[in-house]
Amino acid sequence: MEKLYVKAENGRFVLRTENSELTNLVLKNKKGVTTFNKIDSRTWYVEVNDVANLMTIKQEDRVNIYYGDNSKEISIDDYDIQFVNSPQLLADDTLIYLYITLDKTLRFIWNQIPSAKSYVKKCKITNSDIKKNHLVSFKVDVESYGIPINTMDFIISNRKEKLQFDLKSKWLESIRVEPNVFLNVFEITIDFPQVLKTIITRFDYDDYDTTVIDFFITTSSEMLPLTKFKSRIIYTELFNDETWLDYSDSMKVLVRWYETGLGNLSCRIGFLKKDIYSYFKEMEISEITDSENIILITEYPYKAQENGLAFFKYLMEEQNTFKPIYIISRASNDLHLLKKYLSNVVFYKSKEHIDYFFKANFLAHTHTPNYAAPVLSASAEQKIKGLYKLFLQHGIIGVRNLEYMYGRKTHPNLINKFIVSSEREKSIVRDELYYPEEDIAVTGLARFDSLLKDNGFFESYKVRKKVLIMPSWRMGQEKLSDEDFTETMFYKVFHSLINNPRLEKLVMDKGITIDLYLHNNFQKYNHLFTSDFVNIIKASDTTVQTLLKEHGILITDFSSVGLDFAIQRRPVLYYQFDVELKEQRAEESSKNFLPGKIFQIEEDLINEIEQKIKRYKMDKEFKKLIPEKIYKYNDRNACKRIYEVLKNSI
Repeated sequence: MEKLYVKAENGRFVLRTENSELTNLVLKNKKGVTTFNKIDSRTWYVEVNDVANLMTIKQEDRVNIYYGDNSKEISIDDYDIQFVNSPQLLADDTLIYLYITLDKTLRFIWNQIPSAKSYVKKCKITNSDIKKNHLVSFKVDVESYGIPINTMDFIISNRKEKLQFDLKSKWLESIRVEPNVFLNVFEITIDFPQVLKTIITRFDYDDYDTTVIDFFITTSSEMLPLTKFKSRIIYTELFNDETWLDYSDSMKVLVRWYETGLGNLSCRIGFLKKDIYSYFKEMEISEITDSENIILITEYPYKAQENGLAFFKYLMEEQNTFKPIYIISRASNDLHLLKKYLSNVVFYKSKEHIDYFFKANFLAHTHTPNYAAPVLSASAEQKIKGLYKLFLQHGIIGVRNLEYMYGRKTHPNLINKFIVSSEREKSIVRDELYYPEEDIAVTGLARFDSLLKDNGFFESYKVRKKVLIMPSWRMGQEKLSDEDFTETMFYKVFHSLINNPRLEKLVMDKGITIDLYLHNNFQKYNHLFTSDFVNIIKASDTTVQTLLKEHGILITDFSSVGLDFAIQRRPVLYYQFDVELKEQRAEESSKNFLPGKIFQIEEDLINEIEQKIKRYKMDKEFKKLIPEKIYKYNDRNACKRIYEVLKNSI
């Protein structure tokens, strides 16, 4: 590839080729065109003031370089560009830079320094070493375009808490390895546990740890100032293992490296007390046989409220084929719901948890099966993969597309048997989540047995004036700051609803009670919702099942809780102000199966609430949807049917 030399001197930018002539070499932008001056057949220059004349004063601006009859830009795909010195000059008290763009072409810029994103080709760790059980030493290779990189900061970031730790590295060398590419080598030693203590502030040993750590670098060069753009470190086979480090005198930390969907390096974190860690390592290599048909049961790590709890109770009271073990955090607010069965309850990260985890052959779960693991080590993942996994579900599949969470193609080892409630739901799991029919069981959800207990018209009529607002969440918004969340349409719409003067008058005149219960992912925003007449319910104060039974009217948006509520034959009102979710299923209109009227306007919704209070009943058109679209059965035998499915798997 032909070399193109770039130099900045004496108020001029000079370009010199090895052999070829750059004909019709010009500068161009919206303000006009300026021609380069020719020194000889291989050398051209442009005065820095001529470049400045094409720029807009006191604004970020750019000027492109073109050559040839077809006005082609100078690109590193065509020339090996060699910067002889720093390509920057001063004009009108403003620095002008000749830099490489994201498109890999040469361009002038002022009132902004060049982006490091244009210069960092890739970054990877080529050597790793552990010292003193807590120090991790890395050698880092950074490939850069056009210029050597001599400064690198290594950034360790907590994805969930958005906290990061920046470390300075030691530069070793920069060498040109191919046209337009430098290899820049750095080394860094990290006190990894100390860094984790800085960036992990919400730490609960007794709960399942969902912390994810990402790795970035920022760079700069003596040749050219660069922005602090954070470049990701790519994953390599060097990290196909896991690392256990001393977190403190009494605790070990698991660093489980993994490759993200975009090929970058991240890690998951897990903590074990040292005596528990020793027992965990013993159990990893022990040869264990399960003679008791142990089945582990999990919901969220700190929950015992719904399908997991319902099925656990059934197994404890109605059969002796399996030994059920419920796994839960010792700090859970739901422990009182398990009080009767504590002999079969184990706490997260206890020796009993580890013992049963490695002995079990079965798992019934409402969310990810990973919640059954004390830590998500390689051996734990392998153990989960080998379990017979009965997916109890969290709720009936509604309008959300859940392929990314539960699809067989996306997660081939996630589920062995998928519990559903209707033929409609079975067809979704078959056609959209790609499970064969033999891996799907139409039984109904375990919690439906208690939901339908004492559920006659009289019981419903008694609670007709109790209105429950229970919306779903919005993907991505659970990570927002309080300030950003209050700017979302979700917040503005529901905060407006619970402060509507007409709704308040209805409460006062008709003696209505209104409760707002946010989805588990939005519970942390409870304090942002205020109202003089609507109660904001905390998840720790009750269960979803209790709320459904104690209310006569439900207002939701896209949540599957509306389908649960409907099997009680009670009115459901859908407030879909944002029309659709970005993860909404495309194959089915919600109007075809949702058991209630859909509203987009607040006043129309309040009109309907008023009508339902006057004439309390579920409309016939929605009642007839229930057996076909929502719940095939109208009995209290769901747990029994699920048990038969489990028993037939032996």
